[in-house]
Amino acid sequence: MIEMTIFGGRVATNDKIKMKYYPESINAKGAKVSNRLTVPILVNERNQETPFNMIVTVWGKLADTCAKSLSPGREVHMKLTPKQYSSTYKQDGQNVLVNNKPLTITNISYKVDEIKFGAESASHIASEVSGGLRGTDWFKPGHVDNVTLNARRKEINNLVYVPGRPSFGYAIVVGAQTPVTPVIPAPVTQTPVTPVTPAPVAPGNFSQEMLLAAMAHLQSQAAAPAQVNQTSPQTVVAQTAEVDDGEIPF
Repeated sequence: MIEMTIFGGRVATNDKIKMKYYPESINAKGAKVSNRLTVPILVNERNQETPFNMIVTVWGKLADTCAKSLSPGREVHMKLTPKQYSSTYKQDGQNVLVNNKPLTITNISYKVDEIKFGAESASHIASEVSGGLRGTDWFKPGHVDNVTLNARRKEINNLVYVPGRPSFGYAIVVGAQTPVTPVIPAPVTQTPVTPVTPAPVAPGNFSQEMLLAAMAHLQSQAAAPAQVNQTSPQTVVAQTAEVDDGEIPF
């Protein structure tokens, strides 16, 4: 079996190409199809000005983990299994015919077998600081900003997909969205903290100073010895998932 390894890829931030979450479903053949996540990835290649674009697919429990963890621009390292499959080309919902036969296209999908989360992007950090989602001292262990951020991350990790909602984590939901009674995880007892209210700034309009501060922090983290904490890279191995006949929509 062919296996690929990607180092230093990043989650794409293009507004037109989104990370998509497909809930568990039953296909036209009556077979169960596991939940999956498609992630647009950019990979900088040596001596190439334009990064290589690819869509990778994550299945099962790992898909849920990635939907909640892969913020825009985040660095990732992955082991992938390429798979070739054919699909019928359609236009306006109808098969395109060539010599009275449906036109088929050969595609390649990339299944994620293992993924290691790297650093968040500086622009994403600055955006969250400006929007009040994290305090300016979020990276200082023990500081109230750091404690508050870690509590928020814990809540995000406990999220479950709720049918009917248009998004899950950082992904948009595609496919079945029939509302059902949501599964609510047991509450986690946390030590109350008093968050520091940041100066009011319009969300998304982060200053150049905030961006430079975030970049400086990421550079200092890269130069320092690795530490085991919530910002350290994590490695997650894919779980076995039931799949359909291999035709994965992107």
